[in-house]
Amino acid sequence: MKSSPAREGPSVSARVYAEPREAGSQPDRAHRGGPVPWRARAPAEAAVGRECLGASCTCPALNEVPGVLRSASLKPSGARALLMAAALFVFLLFLSQSPPILPRPTVASDPPSPSSRIPQNGTRHLPDIIIIGVRKGGTRALIEMLSLHSGITAAESEVHFFDWESHYQQGLSWYASQMPDAKPGQLTVEKTPAYFTNAKVPERVFHMNPNVRLLLIVRNPVDRVLSDYTQVFYNRLQKRKQPQPIEDLLLLKDGQLNLAYKALNRSLYYTHMQQWLTVFPRESFYVVDGDALIQEPLEEMRKVENFLDLEPQISAENFYFNRTKGFYCLRDRQGRERCLHSSKGRMHPQVAPGILQKLRDYFHEPNRKFFKLVGRTFDWNQTTEDRQETQPLEEE
Repeated sequence: MKSSPAREGPSVSARVYAEPREAGSQPDRAHRGGPVPWRARAPAEAAVGRECLGASCTCPALNEVPGVLRSASLKPSGARALLMAAALFVFLLFLSQSPPILPRPTVASDPPSPSSRIPQNGTRHLPDIIIIGVRKGGTRALIEMLSLHSGITAAESEVHFFDWESHYQQGLSWYASQMPDAKPGQLTVEKTPAYFTNAKVPERVFHMNPNVRLLLIVRNPVDRVLSDYTQVFYNRLQKRKQPQPIEDLLLLKDGQLNLAYKALNRSLYYTHMQQWLTVFPRESFYVVDGDALIQEPLEEMRKVENFLDLEPQISAENFYFNRTKGFYCLRDRQGRERCLHSSKGRMHPQVAPGILQKLRDYFHEPNRKFFKLVGRTFDWNQTTEDRQETQPLEEE
């Protein structure tokens, strides 16, 4: 196509987009390989605004445009239409030369993983400390007291990672996602009392971290059996089920102890500790005296701080005796007071002295072996009848 005849008035830049060119013309060569810069179009646009406002239009730039745009005399309505067409023409040229706008990245519709919900001011990681048991030995009291220390952050609920197959199959990343947010320098602790009596757990914990620190809290095994029964008793009542008398669970028809009763097995500390010591060295454990923790919590917690290499922080100010509940409650660093859940501190059932003696006789030898195994002796010689008079409340 040939170029339109040159006319006086419009600048070169005004003709860049107004007139078609032959290939190889000077403007074509000047901008070959890319769009004409936006600045080159500005004079033509300015000319449209200055010269095409009256009843007639003598805009040189528009006279270069072929077809219906080439007109020397237009009515006012035609001038306005021409202005709109010119504006649309310039706008379309702008769009054609502008960089493409990239689409926004799409967001996956899958729900966020647990780790994506981690607060930004801390991290969640696998536990440094695990309270492995025992059930009804005082694990809740222990983790609540340990949480008084600023260097500790504790999981709120029992995770059951190592003993429940449905949880264990989800892997260590899932386990870490169940931990609380930890600030730099804080140790993370979780407690699941069922770990202690599950034969699969020691190897699984060792595989996670052979250097993890393990806390085991124990109490008089006879008292622990009674606490175990008490928990099940109230659970059945809440489910509107008839609870069984403790004598029916403890004794067979011939009057001998029912060794199949799970509560008895859980109090055989020696048997279960043997399993753990085949995997972990004894230095990995601190065995907490659950009876002492209830009666003199500060002294026992100082020993726990020492085992965990924590700066001593827990003091007498963190404890106060609640006469209504019959045990110590806690006061945190901000002065807020709290006691254990109302399910803690229930009365034990009254058991016939003959049955209690059978229990003491049954646990005597396993207790002796346990003391030797852990290198610590516990004062479990006081009769259960005396203990029921001085401390009738049970703890988890």
